[in-house]
Amino acid sequence: MLLPDYCYYYYYYYYYYYYYYYYYYYYYYYYYYYYYYYYPETTYALLKKNANSAINS
Repeated sequence: MLLPDYCYYYYYYYYYYYYYYYYYYYYYYYYYYYYYYYYPETTYALLKKNANSAINS
């Protein structure tokens, strides 16, 4: 028994969104380490600022 067309459309749309989400996640992760490698002081300052903001909130 074949599924209706909208079921296939929903399945492929979900798969595409899932793949795009992981691609964006790994790209962000790579960019973060690249930035940290070239600007360690700035990155540390940003992390410290974010940590303080989280604690103070």
